Amino acid sequence: MRNDCSAIQEVSLILMRDGKVCLLRRANTGYMDGKYCFPAGHKEPGETPMAGAIREALEETGVVVDPLSVAHAHTMHRMCHGRSEEPNHERVAYFFLADAWKGEPTNAEPAKSDHVGWFSIDALPEMIPYMEEALDYVLAGVPYSESNH
Repeated sequence: MRNDCSAIQEVSLILMRDGKVCLLRRANTGYMDGKYCFPAGHKEPGETPMAGAIREALEETGVVVDPLSVAHAHTMHRMCHGRSEEPNHERVAYFFLADAWKGEPTNAEPAKSDHVGWFSIDALPEMIPYMEEALDYVLAGVPYSESNH
């Protein structure tokens, strides 16, 4: 449990091409297993949100992303209604969009996900709710939102 008043910071990198988005299906994590998400994780101390998103994409999908091909797409302030070990708390989620990268996304962390695939924006699988909400905002060009997910 966090004992300070700062929000947990999350970072996500949205990889899109030809009207499709790259998503990973969570597995063996204890949080939203079976649902799809972007390459994502917590920002490390001293790391910028963009650098964290690029790092997470490399760790989870094996792709190498040049910071010059990344743009901020959305920031979401979330009030989370946590699990027993993590009571209600705040999170700030940063979403970045990459338009180029080196390599083809693969499941680089099989202990945390069991599938990586490209999905049409019009036929998405079941996603983590706040990420699906954020994707809608990204596609609509909305830079900021607040959520209770």
